[in-house]
Amino acid sequence: MARFVTLCLVLCGCVKHVPSGSTELAGRMRQALTSEQPMPVMKGPRALHFLFVGGFLNETIPGYFVDNMAVVRDELGAEVSTLFPPSAGSLDVDAVMIRDEVGRISDSTQRAVVLVGHSKGGAGVVLAVLRYPELVSSGRVERVISIQGALHGSPLADGLVASLPMPLVHQAFQGLSTLTRAKADAAFRASPMRAELSGWYQDHVFYVRSAETTGQVSTELALSHAFVARYGSGRNDGLLLEEDMRLEGVGTDLGVLRGDHAAFVVSSPLSNGTVATRKAFTRALIGQAFAER
Repeated sequence: MARFVTLCLVLCGCVKHVPSGSTELAGRMRQALTSEQPMPVMKGPRALHFLFVGGFLNETIPGYFVDNMAVVRDELGAEVSTLFPPSAGSLDVDAVMIRDEVGRISDSTQRAVVLVGHSKGGAGVVLAVLRYPELVSSGRVERVISIQGALHGSPLADGLVASLPMPLVHQAFQGLSTLTRAKADAAFRASPMRAELSGWYQDHVFYVRSAETTGQVSTELALSHAFVARYGSGRNDGLLLEEDMRLEGVGTDLGVLRGDHAAFVVSSPLSNGTVATRKAFTRALIGQAFAER
């Protein structure tokens, strides 16, 4: 009966953030939302260590990755941990921290690592494997998943940095200035993809993007959503334009889901998602990232 009610709500559009569209990830998420079953046993991913990397202002965000980690730990049965780089640090600093943490995990557990980053962390995990290709060639990193990653920065960061006194920006807000579009693009231009590893990046790096309609983002993101909507395509999740959440020619785009910038990874009022959607998203994402190709 519960499954029937859930299915009716989904079909009637009464459940927030049921993904529409024909992408495989959206289809997997719809299926996960209508099923009461945990994710199936997957021996390959179960033998890995999942490292979740937080984004800008992670120090102030409660409930970061709580539901995602529960799925990985309790349903998949894999090892899981978090890394929360300081918000004041640059993307360059984040990449070094990620490299070092992967080394520590790999040495201590003898397991390869799946990097899962969100927002600034999503940019950081991709930058780390581009800048330090030995993470790939050594087998220490098995997959890289960027969820709503700030790969090309954010118009919001541009606007905030332009409005702050320059000494303040340089001394206390390097994390914010590194998310301006010019600095984010410069970081990736300085770390080009190694041609000999292009096949690995294509098959092992994944991007999840999102966008939300006006009025549907959380109250905390309503003003920033309106600001970001003035730029680029206008389609955004409250902080990032959907076109800025991936790198062309590096990895696989899993498409755009409906949800605000916190919908799939944050369990707090900052998010307009639900526990059900975050867990369904995690099940679908792991299934998609490890699907045979």
